[in-house]
This record gives sequence, structure tokens and C-alpha cells, in this order.
Amino acid sequence: MKSQKIIMVISFVLIAGVAFANTKGSDKANHSKKQVNFFMSNLNEMKTKLDLTNAQVTQIEKINANYKPRFEEQSKQMRPLRTELRQLMSEENIDTNKVRAKLREISNIEIEQKVLRIEHRVEVQKLLTPDQKKKLVEDKKHNRENKKGFKNKEKNK
Repeated sequence: MKSQKIIMVISFVLIAGVAFANTKGSDKANHSKKQVNFFMSNLNEMKTKLDLTNAQVTQIEKINANYKPRFEEQSKQMRPLRTELRQLMSEENIDTNKVRAKLREISNIEIEQKVLRIEHRVEVQKLLTPDQKKKLVEDKKHNRENKKGFKNKEKNK
């Protein structure tokens, strides 16, 4: 009996932590004025970095125009779910079954968002030359290293 109570408390703490992490980390999706950011959304920068042709830029613009409303729709679906989750978490007697169900709803949409981003990326990458793909990988690696360096500097402060 005592071990069941401990498991319930631990479960609650984990669920609460995930719920608040999900809501805080995704607040940027709650601002309707913010642009949905996705792969190749900054075409001017990518045109320079990858030496894209005008034809490639035009094709990528068409792909982006096709995907943008879908990205925005998914973000729009998330807003009320996150609000509902915050409300569930702020109740005096938290119903972990309701919280779990809401987290599943949110997770399902997050999975669909990631799949859509991957589909978008694949479609755009089909337009790139092997050299451009190589530059893209190098740029991503460079950005990741810079991000790690920044995080390490922040930790050491």
C-alpha cells in the first residue's frame, strides 16, 4: 500500500513536470502574430548560403506556400489544448487521467507537426544539388556547434 502511494506521488510529479515543460517550452506557438518558422523559411539567407538558383527559390517558395497553412493549422490546434492542460494542472484536485489524456492529445499533434516538417524538408531537399545538400549539412552542424558553445558559456556563468 505504501509503495502504491509512493508510485502515485512520483507519477504525479513526473506528469506535472512534463505538463509544465510542454506548456512553457511551447509558449512561442501561443503568439498568433509570430511567424511559423520552418525549414527554408528564410530564403534570402539560404539563397546566399547554398547558392540557390532563381528557379530553385521559386520552387521552394511554392513548397513553402503549400506547407505554411498546414503548419499554422497545427499550431492553432495546439493553443486550446495547452490552455486546457494548464487549467487541468491548476485545479485543486488534479485528475491525472484527464491530464494524461490531454498530454496524449498534445503529443499526437506534436508528432504530426514533426512528420509534416520532415515531409517539407524532404520535398525541398529533392530540389538541391549534391553540393548544396553538403553545404546545408555543414551549416546545420556549424549552427549546432555554436548553439552548444553558447549553452556551455551560459552554464559556466
